Order: sequence, then C-alpha cells, then structure tokens
Amino acid sequence: MIPGMATAAAARVRVTCDAARPACGIVKDYVFDLYYPIHRVSWRDKLQCSPVLLFIEYLVYRADAVAEAGKDIDLDTVRNRDYVALAAYKARFIRVLQRLAIYDRCAVREIEMGEEYLRLENRVTSSGRADHGEVMRLAELRPSDVRLLHCLLFGLVDRPCDEVLAPVPSAERSR
Repeated sequence: MIPGMATAAAARVRVTCDAARPACGIVKDYVFDLYYPIHRVSWRDKLQCSPVLLFIEYLVYRADAVAEAGKDIDLDTVRNRDYVALAAYKARFIRVLQRLAIYDRCAVREIEMGEEYLRLENRVTSSGRADHGEVMRLAELRPSDVRLLHCLLFGLVDRPCDEVLAPVPSAERSR
C-alpha cells in the first residue's frame, strides 16, 4: 500500500459518513414527517422521490463540509481547492436536476440562495465579524436546503412549485 493512502481513504469515508448522517435526519424530519403527509404523497411516489431527495441533501452536506473546511479563508477572494470543489458541487446539483427534469425556477432560486448562504457564512467566519444585515441575511438563508427539498418534491411528483415556502425577499442584501 502507498504511504498515506489509507489515511486519505479513511478521511474520504469520514467525510462521506459525516455528510450522510445529518442528510438522513433532515430528510426524515422534513420530507417524511412533514412534506409527504401534508401533500398526501403516495407510497409509489415516496419510493421514487426519497432516494433523489436524500442524495440531494447529501450533496448539500458535502458542500457544507467543504465550506466548513475553508472557514478560515475567504473563498470569494482565494480561489483554492475548496472554491473549485464548491463550484463542482453546484454543477453536479444542476446536472442531476436537469437529468431528472426538475431543474426549474424554484430549484434555481433555492440553489442560488444556498450558494449565497455558503458564501456569506464563509465570508463572516473567515473575517471573524459580521454586521446586523449579514446576521439577518444568514438567518433568512439558512433553511434554503429544506426549501429546496420541498420544491424538488413537487417536480418529482409532477406538480407545480408551491410558492408558500418561498422566502420573503430581503430588503437589504449584504454583499
């Protein structure tokens, strides 16, 4: 075995498991316990939707892990490996959703908001300071992954996007 290979493999497994656990919890708490019952999703549709929604939430947590790893570096100014990884996750999200024919305006909005959240969170954690507007915007953006799951459910069961969970636009955006 090549020296360091076992360590690298163990790190990849750890990252995979670290992302899978919370993804399963979010899908259970929101999709299974809330969205499916509220929208009276059939068992057939649940079997079709659940793996896709779990995979999407898993990708969200993988992207979050990359952002967390780069919390000491402003990824908007330093184009390092973490920045490239985040761009790759976004591209992967979009490809998966396009292949499933559920990449619509609702998905675009939630992916953009999720990306805004990761970038703003990274900027705040790397600088060690935040103003009131940034803190408020972080609070508004935080549940974007849960809203993404909700809007994707509609696409998977061929229903129009439910605008009820759409976020209230912020009057002040921190950039």
